[in-house]
Amino acid sequence: MSAAPTLYRQTLIERAGLRHLLSVPGLMILRHLARRPVKSSLTVLGIAMACAILMIGRFQENTVAYMLYVQYGLSQRDDLSVTFFEPTSWRAQYDLVNLQVCARGGISLGPGALALSAP
Repeated sequence: MSAAPTLYRQTLIERAGLRHLLSVPGLMILRHLARRPVKSSLTVLGIAMACAILMIGRFQENTVAYMLYVQYGLSQRDDLSVTFFEPTSWRAQYDLVNLQVCARGGISLGPGALALSAP
């Protein structure tokens, strides 16, 4: 616990006769602000930056969730996407259209479930 200050001075509010507007803890805070303004302002700045870091973290989380929703919920709404890296015949593409069973889950796609588009 720190000792009481050696030099006691009234603050501007106390000299103006407005002491009754503040409680005892409020007067203590005001006196501390008057005695050490740089330390108090750096403390306030540190708390403000900590709050900003928390808010940015939540913003980033919501932003990533929104990007995933837009990409996979609105833009890319397909269950299966096939990309050919080399030129293939139309027969391979028609085989995909007539695919009946998915090898992994055993889900029947049914004929015509996949749409073909000309390159």
